[in-house]
Amino acid sequence: MLEQRITEDLKDAMKAKDAGRLSAIRAIKSAILLLKTEKGKGQEVSEVDAHALLQKLIKQRKEALELYLQQNRADLASDEQSQMEVIASYLPPQATDAEIAQVVNVVLTEFPNAGPADFGKIMGKVNPQFTGKADSGRIAQIIKQALA
Repeated sequence: MLEQRITEDLKDAMKAKDAGRLSAIRAIKSAILLLKTEKGKGQEVSEVDAHALLQKLIKQRKEALELYLQQNRADLASDEQSQMEVIASYLPPQATDAEIAQVVNVVLTEFPNAGPADFGKIMGKVNPQFTGKADSGRIAQIIKQALA
């Protein structure tokens, strides 16, 4: 379903001659094709895998954006920002910090004496619930705040 939408959007971007959008969609399509051909994967890419892939692409763009801003390259930074927005449009609505904190609090009830040493266990239970809906770094930050 996501692949079909990407293919249709790719055609639309070509027809509209929207170079920025076209570049971002091509990057998504390329990453999905690489994921499909990865050893051990079947022909179909699951929605969970696709969302994780999109999160990874956004993270790459964010890192490049920060680097370009440090080097005072506003032109390249704006390209990365627009690509991030296009990629993010294929993700489901993102979870709020309050929603993440609520799940973290529920998981913390399973660990009554939880401390910083239990971070990995808690992250392992919370992270899968937000695949494609929240960045792992944001989840980790909320868990650390809850454990503090």
